[in-house]
Amino acid sequence: MKPLPHIVLATFGTHGDLHPFMALALALQRHGARVTLAAASEYREKVEAEGLTFARMRPDMQAVIDRLGLDEHELTLRIARQPQFLLTHIVMPALRDAYEDIMAISADADALVTHSVAYGAKLAAEKRGLPDFSIALQPMVFWSAYDPPIIANAERLSRWVYRRGPTLTRAFIDLGKRVSRRWARPIDALRHVLDLPPADAHPLFEGAFSDDGVLALYSSLFGAPQPDHTAHTDIVGFAFHDGERGVPATLDADTQRFLDAGPPPLVFTQGTSAVHDAEIFVRESLAAVRTLGTRTVFVLDDERVARWAAGDRNWWYRIWSTSPTTRRAWNAWASAVHGRDTGTAPIRPPSRSAPCSRMTP
Repeated sequence: MKPLPHIVLATFGTHGDLHPFMALALALQRHGARVTLAAASEYREKVEAEGLTFARMRPDMQAVIDRLGLDEHELTLRIARQPQFLLTHIVMPALRDAYEDIMAISADADALVTHSVAYGAKLAAEKRGLPDFSIALQPMVFWSAYDPPIIANAERLSRWVYRRGPTLTRAFIDLGKRVSRRWARPIDALRHVLDLPPADAHPLFEGAFSDDGVLALYSSLFGAPQPDHTAHTDIVGFAFHDGERGVPATLDADTQRFLDAGPPPLVFTQGTSAVHDAEIFVRESLAAVRTLGTRTVFVLDDERVARWAAGDRNWWYRIWSTSPTTRRAWNAWASAVHGRDTGTAPIRPPSRSAPCSRMTP
């Protein structure tokens, strides 16, 4: 009997990075593959609850927090304001650890599927001579001259350049590649130690994507195919996973009563990192819904709940949510504005996405 193909998936980051990989892992498992999902140790319980094989791939997020002396809120702000901080202070210090973790579980693997910043896993695939299929979770990781991302710490300059067309934009991006090349020196050094040839492409840009294939796990409405995308890139749509401890996510009774008491509400929620930098988002959103007079749900972290609910105690209702960053149940709350109508209120699209840091286009 032919053995099942063994596919190792390696991801890094928050729940927003984990969930698409879980959806992909579950789909591969349903189609007869043996799957190992490698991620930070904080996610072990969540992954194994879905019946998936988990393997640790460092860095563990708590170890990062302890080493840097920053809490999650401070860490999020630092990354948002200094995009290179993610690479220089989090990813690269654990590069050799991540490589060794993947080498330990991939001896019998048939292929790897890697997150765009899982550089240690990519080196392991190359060392073993395995196919490596890259995952792109947002359009900005391609740094297309035709659809470029706004640079967080150079917003006005990048907007000015982009308005002048793809030729100047390409030159601007090339300048950024030269400036950032030094951030990839740990990759160069590890390649040398591993007797791998020097990289032809920039390890943080086009070199982050495999020639074997790239799956872009987002809608083409978020980012259309571009002429300068990496070869063999397929935009296949979002990979959704919504569950906790192996069962579908559910709402508590109070929240369900609120939803059943009127027409469908507006729902405001942020990414699992951006929720720690929510001040402007919440303030502007609250002003909008008060003007509109509409029923609204806000999903926030504990700190924002305490701060924003205090001034509007008659409006707030507790809802259930999982905790992607503190490994425990969040206190999340819904704000009900003039909710006197009757009817049912399923929370479904349509939706509108607003760019925030590196999460969205």
